[in-house]
Amino acid sequence: MVYIKIFLLILIIIYFDIRKKTHLWIKISDVILNSSVIFLFIYFIVQIFNPSYKVFVDSVGVEYKIYYNIFYVNQNINIFSYKFIRNNGVFFEPGMYAVVLLYSLIINLFFSKKNNIRLFILFLNMITTFSTTGICMMFFVIGLKYFSSLQKRGLVRHIKIIFLPIIMSFLIYGIFYVYYGKVNNLYTNNGQGSYLYRIDDIKNAFQLTLIKPFQGFGVGNFNILRLYTSIPERYYEGPACASNTSNGLMIILYQLGLINFVIIFYMYFVFIKNVSKIINNSIATFSICLFLPVTLFSEPYSYTLFALMFFAYGVVYTFYNNNSTILTNNIVYENYTKN
Repeated sequence: MVYIKIFLLILIIIYFDIRKKTHLWIKISDVILNSSVIFLFIYFIVQIFNPSYKVFVDSVGVEYKIYYNIFYVNQNINIFSYKFIRNNGVFFEPGMYAVVLLYSLIINLFFSKKNNIRLFILFLNMITTFSTTGICMMFFVIGLKYFSSLQKRGLVRHIKIIFLPIIMSFLIYGIFYVYYGKVNNLYTNNGQGSYLYRIDDIKNAFQLTLIKPFQGFGVGNFNILRLYTSIPERYYEGPACASNTSNGLMIILYQLGLINFVIIFYMYFVFIKNVSKIINNSIATFSICLFLPVTLFSEPYSYTLFALMFFAYGVVYTFYNNNSTILTNNIVYENYTKN
């Protein structure tokens, strides 16, 4: 019932957002960018200090190192024998911070005037999260943007022949190295590789979906996972069960069922269809099309306000007909009429 009330509130906000043409989905990226400047500055400062104290947070079942009540971390990573703190910004987990950074990057690359300083800030923040999915998607989206600009100058064919094999070799090596590290427990907070957790989540979700394929087990029913996991110590009584689930797509699938799964992503693509009218760029459309499925596959943010925003946009857009769109001076102007 709580989820329904929250969604109805978001629906009302999005309705007025579309009516007033304020474009909340673009403004959110600006909020992410501005706050990331602060988090990046604090991140580099705390590297030279020891944590003030440690706190165990019951809601997520994790111990956090607190730095002077302004910054907290719960995960480190070892790369080439060096230990790094993972930047999680204001979030409980670095992967979720990488999700919102990626969203802001896509908006700034394709829907805003080019600003190298803004892009560089987002780039540095993403690197400090050490999120495999976030970093790989960041380079993929930047690559798409780069090749789309080269295509206009007729240089794509030559670039592909010369540099693409080199870039792909480095990318494959980087992905292999990071995932190898995860399997070998480079993360220090729980003694299990996060890669193994992700495989376990996919397997569990498919088993549960086969039991109730259409209706699902209900919103927020995470305790059922304890009956099917091959790593039982991951799940325990209380709300922290949710934090131990790594795959948002699988959460939607087994909790809401196949029918609702299809409806949710149909609404997301309705949102994308309307967004694509703002800028006539197939690369931009493709990038934002990949965003939600890929990030949900690696982070369990299915019921967050951020995820519900996209669904709400799809619902409201379904009842509106977008007649015209003009993009001028980094501000989007649109006219809507009711069906």
